[in-house]
Amino acid sequence: GYLFVFGGWGHGPEQDLHAGSLSELPLSLTSVALMGANRPPMTYESKITLLEDPVMGGETAPGSPVRVVVTGGYLHGGYRTECAAFGVLELTFPAEGGGPPKAAWVHAGHMEPVSNHSATFVPRRVAGPTFPKGYLIVYGGNRQGEVSSDVALLDLDTFVWSEPEVAVGDGERGPRARNSHSATLLRAPACVPDAQHAVLVVGGGDGDASNGGPPRGGQDVLDGWWLSGLEGAQ
Repeated sequence: GYLFVFGGWGHGPEQDLHAGSLSELPLSLTSVALMGANRPPMTYESKITLLEDPVMGGETAPGSPVRVVVTGGYLHGGYRTECAAFGVLELTFPAEGGGPPKAAWVHAGHMEPVSNHSATFVPRRVAGPTFPKGYLIVYGGNRQGEVSSDVALLDLDTFVWSEPEVAVGDGERGPRARNSHSATLLRAPACVPDAQHAVLVVGGGDGDASNGGPPRGGQDVLDGWWLSGLEGAQ
């Protein structure tokens, strides 16, 4: 396998890619050229999501290209101006001894501006037949300088965004707005009724403006929530 390092902050927002083979010690990172003109802008604090889930069985045949989605982030220093774009990056792997991986942008599009969010891939066998390529579910983060609890869904077949209706259990107020949290697709435990899989949202910060504002201000969020109803989500 390979370790990839993408973007971040250098002399401003970056969009460089480096890769290192995990079969070689010591690990050495090599620069990988990014091909393709249709790409999102350079950002930092974006989310990079692998569109494959080997823990749950995977859907990519050996030797096939692998895709990742890059969503949101900040456009300017000082945690200013959330990005309103996403991009799909395709990685290909030459035969053994054929050199480093290759990378090309294959799609870019618009989204609601967001940073410090979570972006979780839900594969087609969990998403159901409505989503033949699965979908990406984006939760929370910073929007226009404020912490949020919004949920958005990207259909990976049509690249169309939607905002699903999210119900809350009886007697619950729903999760607090948060940023810099984790959101992981897992097999649902017994406490989540009528679901085989669910996304576990944990932690983050509440971005309280009394202590610097998002993404660094406020207090740690100490709770966790299960997001279920993933099949045919609307």
